[in-house]
Amino acid sequence: MGRMEAKTTMRGIRKIGIVALLMVALAMAATAQADVALAVTGTLTAAAAIGSCPSLPIFAQQAPNLACLVMPVNSEVRTVTWEAAPGGWSATLTFEGSVDGVNWYAVAACPPGSAAGTRLLTVTGPGIWYQNAAGLSFVRVRVSAYSSGAIVITGKRSSAWAMVD
Repeated sequence: MGRMEAKTTMRGIRKIGIVALLMVALAMAATAQADVALAVTGTLTAAAAIGSCPSLPIFAQQAPNLACLVMPVNSEVRTVTWEAAPGGWSATLTFEGSVDGVNWYAVAACPPGSAAGTRLLTVTGPGIWYQNAAGLSFVRVRVSAYSSGAIVITGKRSSAWAMVD
């Protein structure tokens, strides 16, 4: 094999290597994006004992009769958007976060378009709220007081930062 043929072969190998690296990088980016895009929906009711929540995240599309809805988060997830649909329910919902899935602490959420510094630990009616998830392993919405109705909650993870102090 001559010098020119060897150079041509090496260039071809480099091009194949670069293309392979790009394909791996794109696959990893797509996997990370899919991992961030998880959404869960659950119905919170009095059928579940107030304060008793599953220790594992709920991955089902519809999870009936829960006292809370748990969302797993990772280093790619910065914000979880929670929506409590209208529907004639009367309850208090509490926003919480955990690094180990065992010990839970209040983690404020805020409604979209709210003034800086508007942070809520609990809500008593339907709406949408952003919860900062950075540095946590799990976030959840828990029924801390209940009167009536079924509360349909949806949580969606995002890698974008929301306006949460």
